[in-house]
Amino acid sequence: MSEVALPPTQKEHHPRVNTLDKQTQTKSQDVVSEISGLQPVGEEKVGFFVKLKGIMKCRCCCSLRSAVYFGSSILIFVATMAFGMFLMQSTVFLYLHFSGKADQQSSLTLISFVELLVGASFLPLGCLIFKGVEKESLRLIKWPVVVLFILKLVDLALKLYRNTQTKRKKFDWEARLYEGFDVIGFTLYFLVLFFYGKKLAKEMRLLDRTDYFQSPAEQNLNLKGSKYLNKSEFESE
Repeated sequence: MSEVALPPTQKEHHPRVNTLDKQTQTKSQDVVSEISGLQPVGEEKVGFFVKLKGIMKCRCCCSLRSAVYFGSSILIFVATMAFGMFLMQSTVFLYLHFSGKADQQSSLTLISFVELLVGASFLPLGCLIFKGVEKESLRLIKWPVVVLFILKLVDLALKLYRNTQTKRKKFDWEARLYEGFDVIGFTLYFLVLFFYGKKLAKEMRLLDRTDYFQSPAEQNLNLKGSKYLNKSEFESE
């Protein structure tokens, strides 16, 4: 008996389709390997230095995220104290004003009132940054950081203006030391936020590239799978 010749498949008629599929799969594997820092999955042997590079990238990202969590927690704590101080000073000022004791001096001036208001506004910004790091959302981190940076510049300008206006007989080392630690702490916090946001933006671009380099066969398979799932759900109902 003679064997029946099977009709050739569509990919045998068009060898260029196989070449394009292999190229797109290779590109997608390269992008995935760039995200993880390792070689593609198809390769069996992975060098020691390549593995070490991937591990260092993962640990660097985790350490940046932990640093942002730590800085945001400190910011929320300090802002909560500033918010409580703002409420207390405002209550004392309103009591002295409406009780007819306005002649008694209050420690709340216009400059200190604005400083406390700026410090209290750090509380919702710190909560938004903390939530953005938890969800790994660059958009949720970006704008609170911009507003926080502007408010911090306003706070520094108010402190400089207050120091130039008040005349002190002795040099206050404690106040200068506190202000120095404040500036250094916020500078480090903004640097960590900058590098963490840069890392998130890079990962988002690489993920977009993996979706772009997906082969047509994989896209058709996903489309057929979604249609089959929708059909089975409709039949079950």
